[in-house]
Amino acid sequence: MRWKVLIPVARAILVLAVVIFAVSQSIIRNQAEKMALRKVESDLALMYELIDEKLPGPWRGEGSILYKGNQPLNENNELVDLLAGLTGNTVTIFREGTRIATTVLVEGKRAVGTQAADNVIEQVLKKKMPYYGQADVVGALVQTGYLPLFDAQGNAVGMLYTGADQELINETVEAFRKSVFLLSLGMIVLIVIVLYILLSQSVLRPIALAATSAVHIAKGDLTKAISEQDMNRGDEIGVLTRSFHELRESLREIVNLLQEMTAQAAETGESLLTASEENSATIEEVASSVNEFSGKISNVSIEAEAMTKSAQDVRELAFNGQKEMEITVHSMDRIVESSRQTQEAVVQVSEAATAMSQVLDIISDVADQTNLLAAPPAA
Repeated sequence: MRWKVLIPVARAILVLAVVIFAVSQSIIRNQAEKMALRKVESDLALMYELIDEKLPGPWRGEGSILYKGNQPLNENNELVDLLAGLTGNTVTIFREGTRIATTVLVEGKRAVGTQAADNVIEQVLKKKMPYYGQADVVGALVQTGYLPLFDAQGNAVGMLYTGADQELINETVEAFRKSVFLLSLGMIVLIVIVLYILLSQSVLRPIALAATSAVHIAKGDLTKAISEQDMNRGDEIGVLTRSFHELRESLREIVNLLQEMTAQAAETGESLLTASEENSATIEEVASSVNEFSGKISNVSIEAEAMTKSAQDVRELAFNGQKEMEITVHSMDRIVESSRQTQEAVVQVSEAATAMSQVLDIISDVADQTNLLAAPPAA
C-alpha cells in the first residue's frame, strides 16, 4: 500500500524535478550571460581608464593606424595582453571596423586584419553607441562589449572590445547543472523519505487499521474497536474511520436484533413443534379414517361396477324388450283388428240371433195357437 502511494508521488516529484532542472538551467544560463555582460561592461570601462592612464592624449586615426596620444596601437600585443590578463577576457583594439591588436586567435594566430560584425559596426561606429550583447567574433558567439573611441572632433575612429570567454560561461552553467542535479536528487530522496514517514503515520497507518477493521467485520468479528484519535480527525481519514465505526455499531445492533429474533423464532419453533406433533396425531387419525373410507369406497366401487354391469344387462334387456314390445304392439294391432272384425261378426250373429229369436217367438206363438186349436176336440 505504501509503495503504491509513494511510487506515483516519487514519479511526479521526479518529473517536477526534471522540469525545474531544465527551466533552472535555462534561467541560470541567461543569468550567467547577463553576469558576463555586466562583467564585460565593467571590464571595458576599466580597460578604457587604464589605457587613458597608461597612454595619455586623445585618440586619433591616420589611415589604417590608430593612435593614443603619440603612441600607435597597431599590433600593440603587449597592451592587449596586459588588459586580457587583468580581466580574464579577450581584448581587441579596432581601427574603425578592423582589428589592429587582439588576443583573439584564429588557427593559433592573432586575428589581426579581420573585421567586426556588421551589426556591431552599425551600432558603434555609425550610431556612436556602445554595444553589449552576444556577437559573432571570428565565427564564435561571445558575450561582448564594444566601446566607440572618439577623436578630438568627436568622430568614432575605432573601437575597444572585450568579450567574456564562452567556455567560462559553459563551465559555470555545467557546474550549476551538476549542483542542481545533486540538490534535486537529494531533495527527491528527502521528500520521499519525509512523505513515507508522514504517509505512514498520518495516512497509511489509519487506512491499514481501517482495512484491518474491515477484515474483522467481514469475518464477523465486531469486537475490534477503532482508535478514538483516528475517528476524531477532521480529514477524509477521520470520515473513513468514523464510517467503519458506525458500520461496526450498526452491524452489532443488527446481530443483537437477529439474536433476539432467533430466540423468538426458537420459542415459536417449539410451539410449532408441539402443534406439529398434535397435528401428526390428528393426521394419523385422519389417515386411518381415510383408509377405512378408502375401503368403503373400494366396496362402493365394486358395487358400482356390478350395478354398471347390471345396468348394461338391463339396457340390453330393455333394448330386446323394446323389440318384443314392437312385435307385441304389432300383434296387438292385429288382435285389435281381429277383435273388431269379430265384434262386427258377433254383432251380426247377435242381430241374426235376435231375428231368430223373433222367428222362434213367432213359431212359439204359432205353436201355442196350434195347441189351443187342437185341444178342444179332444175334450
